[in-house]
Amino acid sequence: MTRSDLTDRIMAVSAVVVALASLVVAVYEARTNREYQKVSVWPYVTQSNAWVPGEPYTRSVSNLGVGPALVKSFQVSVDGKPRRDWAEVSRALTGQPIPELVYSSVHAGSVLLPERPVPLVRIPPGDAAQRFWEQAQTPRLSLRLCYCSLYEDCWLADTQTPDPTPTSACHPDPDTEFAQ
Repeated sequence: MTRSDLTDRIMAVSAVVVALASLVVAVYEARTNREYQKVSVWPYVTQSNAWVPGEPYTRSVSNLGVGPALVKSFQVSVDGKPRRDWAEVSRALTGQPIPELVYSSVHAGSVLLPERPVPLVRIPPGDAAQRFWEQAQTPRLSLRLCYCSLYEDCWLADTQTPDPTPTSACHPDPDTEFAQ
């Protein structure tokens, strides 16, 4: 083997090593960019409720993330039984109808934009607001909202857990979906 052949082989092996290193760097960069893109549209949905004597009771959902939350499923249960609307929820929770309920609709297909709270229900000041508030502070009332990011990463926000939990997908059940 001549010196020229050895030089050619070393250059060929070097070219292969450089090409493989470039490929590894490109794959790593693509993966990092993908993760960055997913984080840049990450939604984070929370639920809250408030009542002060002399004020209305309010319950709302908020997206505290940076990207929209695409609602895939929304369920409200009292004592483990799914309820279809706020009138049903109020009767089951307090034992009485609350005729002055003011509510808005969150359902499969809704989009929760970042930093824009969505009021779910409002009860005017008075005894009904206090009764609802007291019962809403117990595990009797459960709200479960399954939502996904633009990249179809999904989470389940549940009043029974402090933070949304990742889930592989949302599976709405027409028989238990909140219909209001």
